[in-house]
Amino acid sequence: MSKLNLIFPVAGEAVRFGGTFKPFLNIGDKTFIEVTYQPFQKWKDQIDTVYFICTQEQEDAYNVTLKIAELIDHPNVEVVKIPSKTSGPYQTIRQAIMQADITGKSIICDCDHTLDVDNLFTYKLDYDALIPTWSISEDEWMNWSKVVHDGSNIQMICEKERIVSDDLFVDGIIGCVVFDKIENKFQSKNHTYVSNCLHSLLQSGKVLKTTPVLYANFYGDKQMLEKYVNILRKRCTVFCDIDGVLVEHKPHSNQDVSDNKLLSGYDKLQEWSSQGHKIILTTARSEKNRKELINLLNELGIKYDELVMELPAGPRLLINDHKPSKPFTNQATAIEVTRDEGLSTKEINNVVTSNDIEIIKQFEGGSFAKTYLVKLNDKLFVRKHIIKTQDDIIHYDKLVRQMRDLQRLNFLWPGCTPDIIYNKDTDYDFSFDMEYLSNHNTLSDCEESNQIIALNELFKGMKNNIYSMKQDVDGISWLNNHLDKKIYTKFENYRKHPILKTLIDSEEVIINGKSYKGLNLLLDTVDKHMLKPTSIRPVHGDFTFENVMWDGKNIKLIDMDGSDEFDAAELDLGKMCQSVLSRFNDWKGLTNVVTDVTGNSFKCIDEYFQYDYNNIHKLVFKKWTQILNNNYNVAKNKGIFYMCMYFIRFVPFRLKQSEEHGIFALIMAIVWLSKIKETNE
Repeated sequence: MSKLNLIFPVAGEAVRFGGTFKPFLNIGDKTFIEVTYQPFQKWKDQIDTVYFICTQEQEDAYNVTLKIAELIDHPNVEVVKIPSKTSGPYQTIRQAIMQADITGKSIICDCDHTLDVDNLFTYKLDYDALIPTWSISEDEWMNWSKVVHDGSNIQMICEKERIVSDDLFVDGIIGCVVFDKIENKFQSKNHTYVSNCLHSLLQSGKVLKTTPVLYANFYGDKQMLEKYVNILRKRCTVFCDIDGVLVEHKPHSNQDVSDNKLLSGYDKLQEWSSQGHKIILTTARSEKNRKELINLLNELGIKYDELVMELPAGPRLLINDHKPSKPFTNQATAIEVTRDEGLSTKEINNVVTSNDIEIIKQFEGGSFAKTYLVKLNDKLFVRKHIIKTQDDIIHYDKLVRQMRDLQRLNFLWPGCTPDIIYNKDTDYDFSFDMEYLSNHNTLSDCEESNQIIALNELFKGMKNNIYSMKQDVDGISWLNNHLDKKIYTKFENYRKHPILKTLIDSEEVIINGKSYKGLNLLLDTVDKHMLKPTSIRPVHGDFTFENVMWDGKNIKLIDMDGSDEFDAAELDLGKMCQSVLSRFNDWKGLTNVVTDVTGNSFKCIDEYFQYDYNNIHKLVFKKWTQILNNNYNVAKNKGIFYMCMYFIRFVPFRLKQSEEHGIFALIMAIVWLSKIKETNE
């Protein structure tokens, strides 16, 4: 095959990129022109000269000749500097052809796309112009030069106008066209675009052929560039062992094709390669047999990009850093297969599609995990996600437990939780996805009339399906154990903070001018016999109004947390009191909740220290008397007590918001615990 020329006309102003010099813009650490030239690299022996057409002004401003020589790996690179900008690409090429005396078969290629160019070098039929084409949708017609055909014959070449025909096909013309005897094709003084030239050739009866390309990527404007960058982020590097994965394992491998049996799924490599992924084969086979192994792989039809040999026979570790811009895409993923099982059942789609997940918003919350509303393939779902750090391993366990609790409660009360769609557990992170309850509101966001309806349904479902499974316990032993494990151990850490220590250990604290016992003393004197549970059962664990969803018909429970497999239902009552009595959702985001601390005297807001005897308050405690089989006052006292236990336990989360919120949590515990005694009197 005779050699041809490769011509890049880039004398335009790149208006869509702010008027800069487009070929030298960057994609990662490569320039546009390097990315565009890369597919031609394998054919450089078939290219006589690489021409690069710019204006003299661009040469002076960007030192084009010197930089192109550095970027383009070819022995013959020539920069043609035309005097000034022309009326369009056609005239730029025409002037350069005359100025540099360019003749013969030539490829004219824009610098804002990369494509499969193999057919341009291997096409066998004669032609005056060979046009690579790309399938485009009708809503893209106005952005492309187009070839209109009936399946075999070209009917029309046109620019960016709309085509109306039910009988013809329309494909986009990629800005990369091969012309035979280019000196005869660019003689008109009137044409503006290369498509004008193709149209004239078609009208004059010249032979025009099209060739579809396997891949093409475009970066002609900022939106296209971002799309292409995202495509690059989705391209994986696949490190694949040979023996036991692609060919049947033998104790002593050799390069004899008759003694190397292909395993099922070896063609996955070609499939993944065609999707843009890079295939690197790895093997412990000796480097001295590289040539023979390459021949064997070719004979077996195993496709790859690189071959790494003479690796140790032991485990292979893949280490990579996580990209903050892609929080859900693991950058180091391992697939281990049973020896000689092959690759037929293995997929990498989950890794690839994770790049397409769009974060719509991050939900509020002081939890250890982050909760997102995300979208994939136009479907919305909720993702709970945690990164596994050494300090957060206990929180990872909690999130796994939360997912299982959703499944557990849904088993006991079918339909009461969102559906779990998918979960992922890697060395780096854990996440699970659940259905997005777009038509549901939290109970705290509902009007009172709807709250009453929802609460009746909620208590009915919990009483009949969840709380009905129970086992009697020694309540005093259970309560002492709860205090020892969940409360007093917290005090040990809190005492390191001098103000928290004051609230815990003082015999007296003054809150807004009123005297109270310190927290430790309150717990020592509380009547445990009145507060102890009599049984344990499945519970929610974080049973606030914010974690109960309602759409007018159906209850959905979310965000279970903190309970044991079986626990006291009083814990759920305490969490519900967090919403009903203390109205935590109203003050959790306030500033200046504590305005002054002097010794053991505290000044703070006080509107959340009072009972609110409304319909919801009465309904909640009426229902809890039925569940616990206690009278109204005992149920209320239990609600106050276990609510205060949560105030104590979530001090670390409140401290993350501010020091005053951590202090205020213990103040709330003291004030409300003191009301237990007042109620009994």
